[in-house]
Amino acid sequence: LITATLSPKLPVGVFRSRIVVKTTSESNPVVTIPVFARVEGDLSLIPSDVSFGLLEAPLESPATRTVRLQNRSETPVHVLSLKSNNPALSAGVEKVSSGKVYDIEVRLKNSDVGPFRGQVTITTDHPDPDQRELVLPVYGILARKGG
Repeated sequence: LITATLSPKLPVGVFRSRIVVKTTSESNPVVTIPVFARVEGDLSLIPSDVSFGLLEAPLESPATRTVRLQNRSETPVHVLSLKSNNPALSAGVEKVSSGKVYDIEVRLKNSDVGPFRGQVTITTDHPDPDQRELVLPVYGILARKGG
């Protein structure tokens, strides 16, 4: 039996590592155990990414998807800004429950035909600097009608 414990000081985000066990076995002298953890903080995005799937171009109007930002702490947290790294993507925020729940609407306007990727960075006033920003990956494919 092997017990592994993660440090309580592990930062929010994805943690990947491995445990290497040396044994007395001749057939398996070294066993490698992959370790994967997703450390969640007070804030969560549901879903954690946005897929627009396959869309037909040109778009008649912007395509939209909504993600919920939830604050699990007792301290109210507010959204300060939303920034996209892709000019075809924009985002807006709607307060559902001030300090606790927000809906983030991600919009895709017409873009080049083909796969697209981007991310929306959500900046909050969370008191912990490691939890102030959340990154929302966005992806999909724009295909020509009939193509």
